[in-house]
Amino acid sequence: VHLGVLEEGEVLYLAKEESSQTIRMISYVGKRAPLHCTGLGKVLLAYLSAEERKEILGKKVLPRLTQNTIT
Repeated sequence: VHLGVLEEGEVLYLAKEESSQTIRMISYVGKRAPLHCTGLGKVLLAYLSAEERKEILGKKVLPRLTQNTIT
């Protein structure tokens, strides 16, 4: 489980609770990540107004970090 905020057009991870399961997410508290390629980032984008979303995404190139990244 991750807790993060939108800061300067990116996700900033504030806290993380590790899973006891074998498969885990690799992330670090204090790290930043592009909004378009993280689940948390997509949730943050979904709750912005259309104008805010357009302003943030219009300024950035959306790099493909994996073959499954939606750009």
